[in-house]
Amino acid sequence: MNDGVLLVDKPGGLTSHDVVARCRRLFGRKDIGHAGTLDPMATGLLVVLIGKATKISDYILNGNKSYRTTVLLGTETDTDDITGAVTASRTDFECSQSQVEHAVAALSGVLNLPVPIYSAIKVKGKKLYEQARRGESFVPPMRDMEFKDLKLLSYENNRVTVEFECSKGSYVRAWGKALGQSLGCGATLESLRRVHSEPYYADQAIELAELESLEEAEIVAHSGWVPLKSTLPAWPMVKIEGHDEKLISNGQLSRRLERFLELEYGQMQDLQGIKVVSKGSGQLISLLSFEAPLSFKIRRVFPNQ
Repeated sequence: MNDGVLLVDKPGGLTSHDVVARCRRLFGRKDIGHAGTLDPMATGLLVVLIGKATKISDYILNGNKSYRTTVLLGTETDTDDITGAVTASRTDFECSQSQVEHAVAALSGVLNLPVPIYSAIKVKGKKLYEQARRGESFVPPMRDMEFKDLKLLSYENNRVTVEFECSKGSYVRAWGKALGQSLGCGATLESLRRVHSEPYYADQAIELAELESLEEAEIVAHSGWVPLKSTLPAWPMVKIEGHDEKLISNGQLSRRLERFLELEYGQMQDLQGIKVVSKGSGQLISLLSFEAPLSFKIRRVFPNQ
């Protein structure tokens, strides 16, 4: 298996690390990681990074993600999802369709919400979930979380199913808890599925069970396989050769190439970076970042594969 990104449809009940471990066994290599952890109960798109793709995890992690979740009203748990211990339960409430629609719409934009106590966020060097498991008393930190493009898909049997996009560092469990508080009945997440991790979608992904039954050639031909040079599709691609390629492989930009980049891309709006590909081999050899007003810096160099 070459270096690149593998889009896996994670089943419920497995950790993200479990999926990575199975991929390591499947491909017989250790240089495999992932971008964007999914809770064990969650299903959907897990971006698995293979080989040199592990070096671009920061760029992939920065993208927004979209989820479909079902929130169960009237039940509260210590983990803010259905896997936790029930801490409160009530049936003496009524929420109309319009009340739910209003509450969902109001929980849009940037919200300052408490981080779930069962999370890996550290306070004074200690992970919150470790403190929670020991029964320690603490106040979870607040964090700005952005939720947008909210769509109410259904509301029936005290279950609210929504889909939305959220920023890096946002917790869907925190949003579900806030919905229950807004409606005055409490709530917990009953299901969670990641449907999008910019720029990839769950319908491109390979189910884990199917992945383990395919030959390597079949995996490479699947929409769930993204070669290294095809990652970061929003970044412009520049092909080089000869002296330019030799210099950049040694961590240097030729003045000729730098001038070309300034003229070609220096005025682009929202330019995140540039991919540099070898004209001869077709392989990704470097990632460049842009620093205003007209400066390009080498951020990553990938040795010949």
